[in-house]
Amino acid sequence: FLFSNSQSVSGTLPWLVENTTEAPANVLADRRFDGTSGDEMQWRFPLSNGYYEVQLFFNETDSSQVGGSRVFDVSLEGALILDNLDVLTVHGYNVPAQYTFLAHVTDGTLNLDFDHVTSSSPMIAGIAIHTFGGGIPAGTPIYRIDAGGNAQSAPDLNWAIDKPGTPSPQLASAGQLTTGPNTWN
Repeated sequence: FLFSNSQSVSGTLPWLVENTTEAPANVLADRRFDGTSGDEMQWRFPLSNGYYEVQLFFNETDSSQVGGSRVFDVSLEGALILDNLDVLTVHGYNVPAQYTFLAHVTDGTLNLDFDHVTSSSPMIAGIAIHTFGGGIPAGTPIYRIDAGGNAQSAPDLNWAIDKPGTPSPQLASAGQLTTGPNTWN
């Protein structure tokens, strides 16, 4: 579940470069972001104890951002995995990015936290969690969420929706489901 006053934006944008991530292009055209007030953005995924591959997808589509203005930290299972991430400075405007991590769940819940470093909002375009067994990724999807966007249901995609009226069940604030003041299209 997500604990924050998060918001979402969506759209269809032409890529400035080729999408080299494992996410479909539609997932990267929108994002969920954490506002400047309230709790930090947190996601909670109920899972069996074990190892999982976690893929995080980002794309800076806000042309009003400048390098250094949207900087945030990301923690997985309490460990800092992305320190002072500035998607625009590292990857560029409208350039999809993917980060992949191994997580060890020991309490039945995979925890993913986004914390402000600068005053601009942490954001995420998509989250995918896959099984990981015997030291080799089995690759079976457990969760795939189009953060801020529509469900992607074409064969082999199966990305869950996260929009007003049907927000992700992994998204919550103070224990309750919330989407904040949304700007979805």
